[in-house]
Amino acid sequence: MSAWELPTTVEVAGRSFAIRSDFRAVLDALAALTDPDLTQQEQYVACLQILYPRWKELPDANAALRAAFTFINEGKEDEKQGFRPRLVDWEQDAALIAPAVDKVLGYSCRRCGYLHWWEFLGAFHGIGDGLFAQVVNIRNKRARGKMLDKSEQEFARENAAVIKIHAAESVDLPWSICAMIQKFLILLWSTWAILVPFSHSGFLQSISQHCGEGPAHWFRLVEYTIFCF
Repeated sequence: MSAWELPTTVEVAGRSFAIRSDFRAVLDALAALTDPDLTQQEQYVACLQILYPRWKELPDANAALRAAFTFINEGKEDEKQGFRPRLVDWEQDAALIAPAVDKVLGYSCRRCGYLHWWEFLGAFHGIGDGLFAQVVNIRNKRARGKMLDKSEQEFARENAAVIKIHAAESVDLPWSICAMIQKFLILLWSTWAILVPFSHSGFLQSISQHCGEGPAHWFRLVEYTIFCF
């Protein structure tokens, strides 16, 4: 496919499948992937059902998900990265994003019949100075622990409800943060084991094994630490 073409199909296990490429379908899929009322498996199933018109014929669900994520990521393979603060909520920020995207496009994205996801993203990335840019800038500074200047502080006070992302953080918690928390708590246990006059063979290893790894398990270590301290 040429770099100038907009894909409407993806390859799954060697077969070509149509994918719903309108930006509204992709936003619906992203909303499903962060729905706190669904289990992770249900989120993935909902994503497949939204994006693939022939989802029942998919030969490999995992391959279909990878293809969908690559499509959502503008054709780039998803790579594991370090912590990136969450700066945008597509649902909460819709009233800010749509007018800014409209300004770039020169027409209403919400009233148009069709707009390819990649074209929508191109317009989104082209958003210049404005209300949405101010909101994202303040979120970014706060997430990275940077000071706000006086005008930014005043803007933040006047628009506190708009700036705060209300969706549950646990849905979007990156693995890097989970790993960091787990390492910190292991370190806390290590220090405590030195200060307190008792030890058990393989004590710390058993804690790690008991609590497991990954975003779905680190909270067990938190609960165990709180209980013991």
